[in-house]
Order: sequence, then C-alpha cells, then structure tokens
Amino acid sequence: QPLATYIVKSRLGQSVQIKIGTQKNFEGQPFALINDDYKVKIVQSFWQTNAEKNVTFFREKKLYRGDLGDLTRVRIQALNDDFELEKKDQKWFSTLHLDFDLDQNQVRKMIKEFSEATIQDYISDGDPSEKEKTLKGLIEAPVNIQFETENSKWTSSLNLNENDKALYALTTQPTYFVKLDISKWQNFANATLDSLRDRKTWMTFSVADVQRIYTKIQGSDYDFSNEKQTWLLKSKLKDQSEFLPTQVEKILNQIHDLSISEFIDLKTAQKFEGQNMIILKSSSDQLVFQLNWGPLLKMKFNGETKEVYLARTQVSKNIFAIDKNKLDELNFDRVFKKTEPLTSEPQK
Repeated sequence: QPLATYIVKSRLGQSVQIKIGTQKNFEGQPFALINDDYKVKIVQSFWQTNAEKNVTFFREKKLYRGDLGDLTRVRIQALNDDFELEKKDQKWFSTLHLDFDLDQNQVRKMIKEFSEATIQDYISDGDPSEKEKTLKGLIEAPVNIQFETENSKWTSSLNLNENDKALYALTTQPTYFVKLDISKWQNFANATLDSLRDRKTWMTFSVADVQRIYTKIQGSDYDFSNEKQTWLLKSKLKDQSEFLPTQVEKILNQIHDLSISEFIDLKTAQKFEGQNMIILKSSSDQLVFQLNWGPLLKMKFNGETKEVYLARTQVSKNIFAIDKNKLDELNFDRVFKKTEPLTSEPQK
C-alpha cells in the first residue's frame, strides 16, 4: 500500500510507474518500486515530500497571469484613494492629474506586487454563489484592481475577512475564488496615487560637480570651496574653533540624499518665503543646485500632524514640503569644533 504512485509518460506514450513507500530508511530516504521490478530501491526524499502535497501546491500562485509589459491601463480602488494610471510611450501617468510626475519605478513595483500576490488556496474555480460572496465580503469589496491590455480586461475584488482572519480575492479572466497571503493586505488597502509621485527628480544633482557651497541658514552665512579634493572655509572662522572639512563632505551627501516629504496645495504654497538657502556651484561658477526653504509649519498629512518646511529648488517652480528633522540635520555649525584656549601652568 504505497503512499503515492507516480506515472510518468513520454510524448511517445511510454510510461514509468514509480511507487513510493510510507516508510524511510535510517538516513530518512523513502523506499520505491519502479514498474514491475521486484527489487526495492532507495530514492531521494523529495519523492515522498511531494507526494504529501495537494494539487494546490503545483498550481500557478500568481494572482495575475498576463504579461505585465502588455498593460496599458491600471485602475486601483483602495481604502483611501481611487485612481487610474495609463501608459503611453512606456511611461505611466495619472489620467486625472496629468501634471503629476510619477516615479516609474514605484509604479512598476506596485503593479508587480499586486500581480504576484501569492495564492495560498483555491477555494473554487469559477464564480462562487452569491451567498458565498456575501459571507466573504466580496459583493461590494473595499478594494478593487483592474488591469487592461489592448485586448483584455482583468479585475480582482479583495477583502480582508475578520472572522476568518483571511484575505480573499475574486478574479476574472479566468474566474477564481482564492485565498491570498494575508500579509499583502496592507499593500492593496493602502495604495495611493500620492505614494507613486516622483519625490526625487526636483532634488537631483551630481555631487562630483559641486566645488563651491554657499549657505544662509537662520542668519548664519558660510562659504566653502573645494580645492585639491579638500574643502576650505572662505568665510570667517568662528572664534576659538577648528574647521572640519570632512563634515562639509558629509553634509553635501546629506543634501544629495534629500527627497520631497509631502506635496501641498496651491493655497499652502503661497505661504512660502524661503529665507534659508543652500547654493551649490561648479568650479566655473555655474549653478548646480539651489534649495530654499521656510517657513516652518505644522500640517496634517493622512491624519498625522507633521512639522515641515515649505521648500523649492531651481529645478521647478513648484513648492513642496520637507520634514523639519531632515533639514535641521543640515547644520553647518558642526563643521566647527570648539577648541579650548591654552592655559599656562600655575607657578609653584
């Protein structure tokens, strides 16, 4: 009475029958009979391991089966946003907000995560009953995804069922009622168009091109120049302090790593003043990058109150917000180290 019987057939109709026993030898390898051979063989353990798996293990696990490269339109209805993306000339953009620059890598990452959400179990092939869909909360599902190509339209409705502690999905083309990896619910439920916006292009520059740094932050002005791979202070040195050129390099890298924290509306943008500034120039005195910011505001984003500075760069006229702590870290005072005055030893 074998645990499983494998029958392997070739295209010519030839077949091999392999029976896997229920017991193993002292090394943990199962016994097997091949065809009508009376000799018992010892085979690798995966023969027995696979025999204990159900058919779901061997089925396709990706939620979406089509070629992602063929997609032309994506519609996402999540808990806090409802948006549509369209692809033209291999670039994704928002159909409602044509002025939004989207981070193409983030868009592709989101689509890939949605399509490859792992199916843990097939509950039914085909459309389930209305009663079943009602019980699982899929009649009016809180999250819906739609992928379109030139020739097809695929949809998936998703809901996190609290009673079952499970994430269910109902798809079309083909129609499947499946259970997904519950950890992926956050990806589906919290998808927003704002999270896909480009937060880096307006802040991008080449560190290698920067040879001069001018700063005016909260009334303190500094001027630095890079000469022979060493940063020098051109402005006045603070009393009883030592200049640390390595700190200038560290701050420059921090500026390079900055990104937009939040996007704001036009009304808020009118409050921009921008008294604080950092100006980066090349050796030929060409502008490489300029960041202006101010004032400091308390604003609410997605229900969370943040302290942010309004800011802009020379790349765009648009005003945006950067978290206070990120700009406060650009403290050029740390390029100076206080030195203790020399004191003479007391006479005996």
